[in-house]
Amino acid sequence: MNTFGSYKILIVDDDILNIKLIQEILKREKYQFATALNGRTAIHKAKAHKFDLILLDILMPGIDGFEVCKELQNYPGTKDIPIIFLTALDDIEKTKQGFDAGAVDYVTKPFNRDELLARVRTQIELKRNKEKLIETKDTIEIATDLKNESVIMETAKIFTNLNSINALGNSLIKTNLNPEQKKISETILNKCNKTKKQLEEVIQIIRISIEQIISGEPVAGVDYKADKIITKFIKQTEKKLRERNKEIAKKLTILIAEDNIIVQKLTENNLKKLGHTVNVAENGKQAVDKFRTGKYDMIFMDCQMPEMDGFKATIAIREIEKEENVSPGTQIIAMTAGATQSERKKCIDAGMDDFLEKPFKVQELLEKL
Repeated sequence: MNTFGSYKILIVDDDILNIKLIQEILKREKYQFATALNGRTAIHKAKAHKFDLILLDILMPGIDGFEVCKELQNYPGTKDIPIIFLTALDDIEKTKQGFDAGAVDYVTKPFNRDELLARVRTQIELKRNKEKLIETKDTIEIATDLKNESVIMETAKIFTNLNSINALGNSLIKTNLNPEQKKISETILNKCNKTKKQLEEVIQIIRISIEQIISGEPVAGVDYKADKIITKFIKQTEKKLRERNKEIAKKLTILIAEDNIIVQKLTENNLKKLGHTVNVAENGKQAVDKFRTGKYDMIFMDCQMPEMDGFKATIAIREIEKEENVSPGTQIIAMTAGATQSERKKCIDAGMDDFLEKPFKVQELLEKL
């Protein structure tokens, strides 16, 4: 069953034939779409309607694709819309400028149906996954609030029952009881009063918002014993929040070692869109220098680079880890155009962990995370 029918795409191109071609391709996947023949119209439509993806031509009269991209990136309502730009096959400099402006991918003209659909599908799925993360986080917060309200209500009911028991116990103790019966009645009253105090502390703690506690603001009217309980509660809450955030979306610090500006920008922009911190090295020597001064969760390492290739850079990084007694080492993904058996063996021998064969699709890149 097709799952993309609810997603809306804005197609921006001054060539009506290009627009019609893209429309025909997208129709088969049941995408919804709107069109714009110039940059100004594209900006107005993007701000007025909610789009999940924009296919943007670079070279247009008036406001070109670079300006459109920058404008949408700076506007809060459109800054999170992924932009795939449309470019000529041999126009490397324009492709680089598109990435610098904030695009996440590109499609070359003339259009290849399967390539266009694959790149569109990848960005739509990424956006959908990001929305699910946000929805999950909101659901957890709402559920926590409802749970707290429910606990307060149920605790209040118990509190009412204890008051009834207390009243009955006080009435009973005033009657003619033998010493043993009186002792039992007093014990019941003492236990009842102790439980009431504990419930008061529980209600007090629940009513204090987690955000207020974690912010470190003083909480008025809390006695020493309750304060100890709250302190313990804070630590447990912070731990659970940290664990939950790790599960929802782990943010990585990633180093990209790549001398090809197109591959470099494609990798960098897509990783940044997911909230990862990204640094770039243009050759192996820079990669080693950056590794010495920084801490990275993952490295995407091109094998063929000037000054120092990826094999030598990986060997140098593994030596640094050995000197600093780092274990396990940083995950290093080889980016290579020649993924032959001998090339793979050379990567493994150098100390790399996995391979990403160029040219790669965005989804293949993200699967390595």
